[in-house]
Amino acid sequence: MAYDWVLFDADDTLLDFRKAARRSFFAVLAQNGIPASDAHHHTFEQANYEVWTAFERGEITTERLRVKRFELFLDRAGLERDAGAMSRLFLDNLVVYTELIPGAREVLSTLALSHRLGIITNGLKEMQRPRLTKTGIIGDFEVIVVSDEIGYAKPDGRFFDVAHRRMGMPARERVLVVGDSLRSDIQGGKAYGFATCWYNPHGK
Repeated sequence: MAYDWVLFDADDTLLDFRKAARRSFFAVLAQNGIPASDAHHHTFEQANYEVWTAFERGEITTERLRVKRFELFLDRAGLERDAGAMSRLFLDNLVVYTELIPGAREVLSTLALSHRLGIITNGLKEMQRPRLTKTGIIGDFEVIVVSDEIGYAKPDGRFFDVAHRRMGMPARERVLVVGDSLRSDIQGGKAYGFATCWYNPHGK
């Protein structure tokens, strides 16, 4: 099947979120006088996964998500700090430390010669577009849909409705979704009638 549109997830598909998040988190610890440790990082990663999963299920808002992950981390680590302040530092640091996944630039440059490209991301409005700008790829995309800007998150069909409308309502079988999440990208895309490609570099 030939595709007219390719819709990419952003984090851990084009942007190296894991690397940026780790560096950002350790910077937050240093800024708060907390010794860096892999145990602290693991605790935060688990908290972050839990709150994003809850968000994708529609159980919490992004405003709550921003602070909840640091509240969980501090509680589980037995620390007392300002979770809201840590969240703001973390988001600022993420923009600074964002990098592309190796090969992403070449993939986009090649596909742009023959396809129309879009970004569909479950992300926070104050950081997704700045991060795409910092990495120099924002101009490659005709359509950018950020969950925090529209009030719906993948895999919710209403998220894909917005993306579909912004693309001009192409035939759904002519749209390919590429992403690393089986739930938000692959399940969400398939349920909407788009073709899907699971980006799975770690061999899950």
